[in-house]
Amino acid sequence: MVGGLGASDLREYGSEDGLLSNEGAKRNNSVVSDASGRVWFSLSRGLSVTDPSHPTDNSAPAIAHLEGIFADGIPLDRIDLVRLPASRKRITIAYTGLSLAAPERVRFRYFLEGFDRTWSEPVASREAVYTNLNAGR
Repeated sequence: MVGGLGASDLREYGSEDGLLSNEGAKRNNSVVSDASGRVWFSLSRGLSVTDPSHPTDNSAPAIAHLEGIFADGIPLDRIDLVRLPASRKRITIAYTGLSLAAPERVRFRYFLEGFDRTWSEPVASREAVYTNLNAGR
């Protein structure tokens, strides 16, 4: 978290949002806001404006899909109930999110019941790694 903002408070704009370029012009005040709250960007190929009070992201949420579970790098059979050998120290849960709109923008949050206290921050990585888990369900 920087300056009171978290990752979920930020939005990156690019060509999929209609920008011809995301290269900013090298001058003072290349990003300013107006009296209506719109944010103006001075870019190398023109001006762009967005209204943060009216986000345009209406894409459907990504569909989560479990890719695999690994114990010390060894894939585990995921038929119904995954049983981990007690000697395993590093558990990796690999997943992905299916999105046709902008797959590079998909962010994930995860939470392991009985271990994590809160949801993780949104991350782009597609795996959760846990070490030295205690015995349990």
